[in-house]
Amino acid sequence: MSLTAYDALAYGGGTHPDTSPNRLAGMARLLGVAAPPPATARVLDLGCGAGRNLIPLAWYWPQARFVGVDLAQTPIDEGNAAIRTLGLDNIELRQGDVTQLDAARIGRFDYVIAHGLFSWVPQPVRLATLKLIADVLTPDGVAFVSYNALPGCRIRHVARDLMRFHLKGHAYDPSIVPPARALMDSIRALPEGPAPAFLAALRTEAKHATANGDASLFHDDLSPENQPFYLHEFADLAAAHGLAWFGDADAETMADPDGGPEVRAWLERVSAGSALARQQYLDFLNANRFSRALLCHADRAPSGGIALDAAADARWTTTLRPVGEVRGDDDSTARFERFDGPGISTNHALIKTALLQLDQSPDCTITTRALAARLTGGEDTEPARLATAGGVLMRLMFAGLLSPVGDGVPAVRAAPPSDAPPPPLSRLARFQLEHGLFMTDNGHHNVDMRELAPVLRALDGRISSDAVRALFASTWVPPKPKPSSGAAPAKAPAGAAAASAEAPTEDELDAQCAGFLATLARCGLLDARP
Repeated sequence: MSLTAYDALAYGGGTHPDTSPNRLAGMARLLGVAAPPPATARVLDLGCGAGRNLIPLAWYWPQARFVGVDLAQTPIDEGNAAIRTLGLDNIELRQGDVTQLDAARIGRFDYVIAHGLFSWVPQPVRLATLKLIADVLTPDGVAFVSYNALPGCRIRHVARDLMRFHLKGHAYDPSIVPPARALMDSIRALPEGPAPAFLAALRTEAKHATANGDASLFHDDLSPENQPFYLHEFADLAAAHGLAWFGDADAETMADPDGGPEVRAWLERVSAGSALARQQYLDFLNANRFSRALLCHADRAPSGGIALDAAADARWTTTLRPVGEVRGDDDSTARFERFDGPGISTNHALIKTALLQLDQSPDCTITTRALAARLTGGEDTEPARLATAGGVLMRLMFAGLLSPVGDGVPAVRAAPPSDAPPPPLSRLARFQLEHGLFMTDNGHHNVDMRELAPVLRALDGRISSDAVRALFASTWVPPKPKPSSGAAPAKAPAGAAAASAEAPTEDELDAQCAGFLATLARCGLLDARP
């Protein structure tokens, strides 16, 4: 077996929330595909690398089964070592070539993930990937295939072409990364002001190209294979293998465009009722550069768009948490923060009610029907209440603040008692922390709490609550105040900018420490207690 570029320079990588079978099930059902239950699903990950996306799924969903395949042996060995350390028996990683895999031998799968693969392999491998998906996918199964998308990637490829021109004559190996990075840095360093017409766009692309480390620059931007597609081209390739595109795993990609009712009316007119055409026109309007396509068997393809009945029965989750006291029955402004992205301020009573209900949910989810049941007054019928609740929830989804899921969020724990030793950090979270990785929560998000690493490492199940509080007080840095905003309990910014904030009171420290532990418990990062 010959070594690959991924043996020469490990890609690394982490978790990708959109690939979670729970998220895929929720989005698929919303779009009219009866996706299988995620809790007992069989999941195949093609191009799995070291399994950093797959292993957390196996940890949180012990009744499901996971198989990862990658051409490079080095990351497979790394991932299998992690699996042994964590004691997982529902996952296996294999070295293998997609073009040589025997569908009959590896079995059938309810979900197939091919993230970061399709655009970076030769055409025969792309076609073999689609054939394999068609052969192994269960009747109601869902596949996730990401790829570099047109038209947005045309601009990205200008920077790629510039780097490849600059490196002309150099072999494709990790030694090309430093000169490529130096070239991009030199473009970013050029002064603002009068400049060639395209320099501003190049400066932006240079920033993107150098934002995610050497491995991303080498494997993503400098790879000899980097083929973007228009959606209709990708859909045609899938259709030739008996598969149908039915949506995007990222709801924001499918949201109505900016520009008011005239733009939306134009979009509906030119797409003539075709969900695929609508998305392709949207990709043109938004200059989409990356797609997370959802595929199913062609004979199970929905008619297109969000199914109204499915929206009424949908289940939802979010990482938004209320900051301070929030009233859901008036028009007062409330703040909600999250650890994995920007928060929101809103005075919309129904949005506040939905987010408060989610915060109080034992499994971090609510259904559209549960929210609709909270609506009272007037002559409203159940269909009207469902339409109102569904509209608000989908509005949050299209804004990237809420996600549909197929089942409850696993491993949600109650906040630990303040007078007892906190539960220990979970083995998965401790393993990730010790290996310099982001921790992964039970919703399959990356959790960045590096500033609080000393406190996290001390959570062994024996340390007293007073000792945790003292360590937290010596580690946590109060965030710099922001207009109309609050600090998420587990978020601790680093740097001198935060140092100027006033010292917290004892009560504030107690509240922040309690919030920190409650967040860990809710996110599944603490082991269960007897």
